[in-house]
Amino acid sequence: MPVIYSSCTADNFFPVWKGHARKDSYDKGVLIKGGANAQDKRTMMTPRGAATVVTTEELELLRADQAFLGFVERGYMSIDEKGKNTYDADEKGADMDKDKSAQDTPEDYATMGKKAPKEEK
Repeated sequence: MPVIYSSCTADNFFPVWKGHARKDSYDKGVLIKGGANAQDKRTMMTPRGAATVVTTEELELLRADQAFLGFVERGYMSIDEKGKNTYDADEKGADMDKDKSAQDTPEDYATMGKKAPKEEK
């Protein structure tokens, strides 16, 4: 999933207006979390700033928003379309050893030279 990195201290909301911004209300919007340079247990901090996971639809809405593009051009926000810098746990976890409390799988029994017990249905 795409990730937006923000070096802003405050959250930023980018609304999608139904019509003209001064006359109508917004239909939906995207909230980009801030919190960079502030102590907070709930904000996922990275070297690039606070990270917000967005959907591909939300990313398309943001790319059409001139205010968001201004933040990107000035270097306060950046886009990571694949999100690999923060969410690569499956790739990193593949090489990690199993925890001793993990349940044995049929492959584990084969490695130990034992026959796996039958599964109950």
